[in-house]
Amino acid sequence: MKAGVIGTVDGNFDALESFETTVKQGDFELKRCIDVRRGFTLPSGIEAYYGHAAMEQVKDREQVMIQNGEISIYEEPQKVPSYTEFLTVPGEVVVVDSGAGSFAYSMIGSQTNTNIERAEINLSGFAADHEDDSDPWKVGFYGHLGNAENGVVHGTDLLSDDELSGVLHESNLNQLGVEYPYDGQMLKANMAESGYFEIYQPSNYESKDYLQFILDEVIHYLK
Repeated sequence: MKAGVIGTVDGNFDALESFETTVKQGDFELKRCIDVRRGFTLPSGIEAYYGHAAMEQVKDREQVMIQNGEISIYEEPQKVPSYTEFLTVPGEVVVVDSGAGSFAYSMIGSQTNTNIERAEINLSGFAADHEDDSDPWKVGFYGHLGNAENGVVHGTDLLSDDELSGVLHESNLNQLGVEYPYDGQMLKANMAESGYFEIYQPSNYESKDYLQFILDEVIHYLK
């Protein structure tokens, strides 16, 4: 994984183990499972884990019945599975592959006696701190007072553009794509205020490098 939605951990745990449990909801027995596939070490020597999470939920699904020349449409409760991949650095962050996978936060939190919540990234703070050493190629903004109330712009060195910089500096940012020097190479990253963070390039970036970058460069801007 080198993309996902970041959750922050309130509390601490040293390790994560696989587990499976069953809960009862009405007439349904629902399974929940954390499957830790492997542990690995980050370049800084910190332990991390990769795994899968899945849970069953009861949701009403539309059903169609054709009988005696008539069509009936109704809703019926059914078991529906949800699945996500995840990465975690114990006591620091849990990253799931999409917003739909955020159910894993509560599952891992329950198992480790911690509280894990989806993070927001302070993009304005990140952009301001790295204005001199990064090249923004995408900026999404909102809350601007003027003709340009919100939008997304693409280009190069956008925060220094004579026509756009005033609008972007006076707005809240909800998307930020940057080319950014880190550990002797140029990274191309994309992030969102909603907690999504992705490394586009280099293409051979591994999960351990992705997590290390979050710990080194992004975690200070999580809220």
